[in-house]
Amino acid sequence: MKMRFKLLVVCAALFCGCRAARMAVDPGLAGAVQEMPVQGRQGFVWNKPLLFGDFEVTDIKRGWLRRSKLDVFGFTSEKARQSYTFKITMRGEPAWQAQCATGIKRKDLELDNFLDTRGTLKVELESETLFACTFATPDNKEWKLVMSQGTRDWFLNGILTDGSKQIEVNGTRELAGGAWPMMDPTGYHFLFNGQVVGAVEVLNAGAVWLDASLDGEVRKAVAAASSALLLYRDIKER
Repeated sequence: MKMRFKLLVVCAALFCGCRAARMAVDPGLAGAVQEMPVQGRQGFVWNKPLLFGDFEVTDIKRGWLRRSKLDVFGFTSEKARQSYTFKITMRGEPAWQAQCATGIKRKDLELDNFLDTRGTLKVELESETLFACTFATPDNKEWKLVMSQGTRDWFLNGILTDGSKQIEVNGTRELAGGAWPMMDPTGYHFLFNGQVVGAVEVLNAGAVWLDASLDGEVRKAVAAASSALLLYRDIKER
């Protein structure tokens, strides 16, 4: 269903001669903000370095996707996990080291010959997606990104923190220009002290926005979290 919807969106855009779909960026980010288009997400090379603004994401390495499944009398319990690492540098400064992992837990119920239809009804009882990253600075300080998505949620939400500072990370599926929302996330906003200070678009080639007033370390932390979300892959769909 999701793939069919994506194809319809692409076909409609081609038919209408429209521009590529863009994330709807929060108006609160309209101040002194630099939009940085992402280079490196084009094509199907998942471990290709990323570039945006003064930042470079390199040494991207993905671990194997690990799955486990238990099926008893129509009740199915499934788990999956995958991890990846990368480095992010700014203007040739010492690199930050990133370690990320994503996992799912899902429970389904399958009923054969439902209502004498000779078909199978599959009901998702519960699911949870967890996504977490640790970003280690050159002076051995750590920032952590922790996000989750429940059965009724459209996208991941969470926090980015160093233990004292806390930045909200909120997903969105809204499109620029008032178009119909997508079924998948279009991007994520970063809120610090109640203000939108950054955003990352995960559609197409992608883009990153950072408030110019952010201090050096917070700016790098938001850039690192943006990189992690640009590299994130939904393992539920594979």
